[in-house]
Amino acid sequence: MESAGLAAVIVRLGPLALVYGRGMSKKADRRRHKRRREHQAGQEAQRHEARRALKEEVEAVHKALEDFTSKAADPAVAPGDAALHLFEAIGASDALRVIASLDEPVAAVAAEIAARGGAQRAIEISGAVTEYVAQDPDLVWLAVSLAEEGGDLDLASQIAWRSFEHLEAVGEADDVSAPRLAAEIASIQWRQGRLGDALNGVWEWCARWPESMHLMEIQARLIAHAAELEGEDSGTTALYGPVDQSQASAAAAALQRFGDRTLLYRVRDAVEGFIDADRDLAASGEKYVAEFFEEIKGAAELGQLEEVEPGVAALAAERFWLVGGEEEEQEEKEAEEEEQYGCVLDLFADDLDTPPDLAAAARQWATHVRYGLWACDWDREAGPTRGMWMTDIVTRRSVFAHLPLEQFDGLARWTVLAGALAPVQGVWRSGKSLLSLDPGLADEAAESVLFVTERLVAPFARQMGLKAPRMGSDRRQRPRPHGVLCDVADPMEPAEAQITSQVLGSSLPQLVAMAEASRRRTPVLRNTDGEPTELIRATFAVEDEQSLRRSLLAEFDFEDAGEEGGETGAPAPLHWMGRPMTAEEQANALAQFTAASGGQLGPTDVAGGPQRWLRGILHFAPGQVRVEVNSRARLEAISAKLQRHGAAEASITRQLDPSMDLPMAGARLGAGRSFGAEPDAKWMEHWVTEKVPALEGATPIEASRDPRRVLLLEKLLRSFEYDADLAAASGETPMDFGALRDMLGMQDGVIDDTEEQ
Repeated sequence: MESAGLAAVIVRLGPLALVYGRGMSKKADRRRHKRRREHQAGQEAQRHEARRALKEEVEAVHKALEDFTSKAADPAVAPGDAALHLFEAIGASDALRVIASLDEPVAAVAAEIAARGGAQRAIEISGAVTEYVAQDPDLVWLAVSLAEEGGDLDLASQIAWRSFEHLEAVGEADDVSAPRLAAEIASIQWRQGRLGDALNGVWEWCARWPESMHLMEIQARLIAHAAELEGEDSGTTALYGPVDQSQASAAAAALQRFGDRTLLYRVRDAVEGFIDADRDLAASGEKYVAEFFEEIKGAAELGQLEEVEPGVAALAAERFWLVGGEEEEQEEKEAEEEEQYGCVLDLFADDLDTPPDLAAAARQWATHVRYGLWACDWDREAGPTRGMWMTDIVTRRSVFAHLPLEQFDGLARWTVLAGALAPVQGVWRSGKSLLSLDPGLADEAAESVLFVTERLVAPFARQMGLKAPRMGSDRRQRPRPHGVLCDVADPMEPAEAQITSQVLGSSLPQLVAMAEASRRRTPVLRNTDGEPTELIRATFAVEDEQSLRRSLLAEFDFEDAGEEGGETGAPAPLHWMGRPMTAEEQANALAQFTAASGGQLGPTDVAGGPQRWLRGILHFAPGQVRVEVNSRARLEAISAKLQRHGAAEASITRQLDPSMDLPMAGARLGAGRSFGAEPDAKWMEHWVTEKVPALEGATPIEASRDPRRVLLLEKLLRSFEYDADLAAASGETPMDFGALRDMLGMQDGVIDDTEEQ
């Protein structure tokens, strides 16, 4: 009874309770909105304060630099007083300390002092600033720059050497400043005409600090200079003065040393021999390679009789070098456990029978090896053996490397090479094999590696109390243009890049599988109505083929084909016409026709109105009509039409070769092949104003002016150029996509200040 009474009360109070509830809800909403406004106001106040503080700090740094520059350039101010002023200012400002260690600001200040006060004044200020370098090592860069601006390279070299030796003496030679100073010393020696000393120093220092970008940059410049001097006669003038015999000899020796892979080959042979000599290690290696291949076959869905490319075995074998060796469980041991060792290269380096130079090279490989998807920047005329910058499109980090010529055989522009690079004897070198990927597939591979990395890193970051990377809910439907982004976006932080490289190395089987599947993938052909292509020939029995032909010809969709394709004594065929062509499609079709005719048929008359796609051909014979179409849907449509005119059921056969309106893949005319200057120009003229799905529906002209879509446009242009190189390699005339770049204002690729949106 109590429950029933309570229910009755609730029913009677229902409307009142509803009103009260609404009132409470509105009050709660107002409180939430108020808290949200207060929170937003607080955040805006914090942002405003941060902007104000940053502005004040920038203004303070600018004023401090201007004050120092004025004092340093003023002959009435003692050099020591100017240097003391800067020393005290740096001690009071962390931001100014950072600026004082950066190349461009320091060089600008030194140049301004020399311009205002003269070369001698710059040298005097350099000496005064040097007095404070021991107390504040960051001042060494200004001291060196001032000496250089004053024209005293000997003084600049002395300052850099003293600072370098100081770092060595206090045990800080592995600090980031040491390799940077080494690179500066080599640069000064080069400008002094001491090319041999510069090259010898760079070999030693690059072997010691192979990850240093400063050293790689000076190494790249020296190798390029040595290549320019190769074959030059003594006495000619080079970048830094006349060339003497010692410089020419040093250049020749540097090029020979840079291209010498002998030590790497010795290491490879010795490691393989070391593995073969250990039965358990050899068995582990064979098992690893077999599993590597099985993983590829499974991921690529290859059949039992389908083989993976032979070069993949070298990728797998070198990857095994970095795998931890495992000693199988031994039956005689009471405790069942596995004893873990270092990787194979560590075992090889620690072996007492391994020669010291091979052991050192193996340790360097194991410590510094980077797996990446490498985009290459090399001079095609000089060839790749002079060295090139290779940038991993995943981490956007670069190395200056040497690759043998055979690894570039037949490669097209914008090819991406997947595999390992590692320093050996001061030079970054490739392994035995690299996997080549086309630009689009490389972007897919990069997206896959980043997807896996994010999901591996996030749990570890949370465990360590670090901010986990932001993850999307799923893989992107379309990969980002990583090959383009690596030219314009900042590199990953070293720690993040190292983890990503390790994930990429572990993902090699999946990357190879992607490449194998792509090579074997049969293109999905569709006709201009978007229907899957199925080439069909169907024959219909009819009572009066002449009457049927006249009835069809009276309809809009049928045109007389004249004598084309007709049989002797039979009525001329009819063309079953489809939708009108777009301007781009018409230009493409005209180009194909012109190319196919070899220019022998003269100009094609397209002035009679809009051109239409051909959906099918109808051939007439006594008592029958034979239809040729290229899809099941078109067969059903023409069958219904003919049966309405009294035709019988069709008898169907299939033919093998396409002969009708297959559109060109990706709107790329002949996949990089030229159809002649005029057809190519006509296609380009129309293409730049067509809306392109790959550009998110924008036209190429529009995309070239959009900071976000220009990345997609550059990716598309690179795919065109890749196809053009493949066409040239196969003996065909490639299309000149440089002209297309000129039309779009994309001669130099993506603008420098483009950022990923």
